Amino acid sequence: RTGDHVFAEQAWDCIWEELIEHKKGPKTIYDRPGKGYVDTDSEYSFSVEMLEVMLEELNRLITKYSSGAWNNKPSANRLVELLMEHAFFLQQEVNEVESGARMLRDTDFLGPRTREARRGRRAQDTAEGGSNANERQETEDHHKHFNDFRQHLFWKKRRGIRKTRERRKDKINV
Repeated sequence: RTGDHVFAEQAWDCIWEELIEHKKGPKTIYDRPGKGYVDTDSEYSFSVEMLEVMLEELNRLITKYSSGAWNNKPSANRLVELLMEHAFFLQQEVNEVESGARMLRDTDFLGPRTREARRGRRAQDTAEGGSNANERQETEDHHKHFNDFRQHLFWKKRRGIRKTRERRKDKINV
């Protein structure tokens, strides 16, 4: 039956500690690399093209679950709240990629147009004898430290936001 608890409420903290904190249970979303939950250097970025597709889908869902048919359902209202928060963070990511604050790598999630444009630039640099490529490489090398540091600060800030959000949730649930 729905609503019946299999374990006594007194055991919940112990179960949570063993399964989640000590990682003795199955994999969870918090075990996924690249999500800021696990401290790794394997963070990835998305191209503007991919981010815009995600934003379109989020906006579609926000519109759907904000409509009259769903308006009086608390779960739909909560979903819209979460989707709007996620859309905000995606828009920030778009702004960072467009401004150059976040540098895309070949290993990031790039859309077909972005990949093609990168291939075209690489081919053009090779065809020109590499002189522009060498100049650009020197400039990139010169700024690499600062770009890496900016990326590091971005991910640190993002992890801080997530931790703050988790603390708020914990306070609300207490």
